[in-house]
Amino acid sequence: FTGFTSHLVRYHVNKVGSGTQNWRLVEANGTDVLAALTNAEAAGEKELDSGWVALPAWATGEKNVRPQGKSTTGADDPVFHAASLYLK
Repeated sequence: FTGFTSHLVRYHVNKVGSGTQNWRLVEANGTDVLAALTNAEAAGEKELDSGWVALPAWATGEKNVRPQGKSTTGADDPVFHAASLYLK
């Protein structure tokens, strides 16, 4: 993250089921969240966009990040395709 001040995250997902899906990109430790988005739309392929936002204070130097996803309905099966991270 050195030299950058803002970021944008795009999630490419398939919403399967009727629940609200929550997606986030976190540092590998699982506690520091870089971006979190909610998808309450109808089922189907989605591209969710965080928009450009300031980097959090913990985002310095080199970090490993990973995606997480869940649904408010236990029987839903959220499908994750990819996450794109843009920095400026």
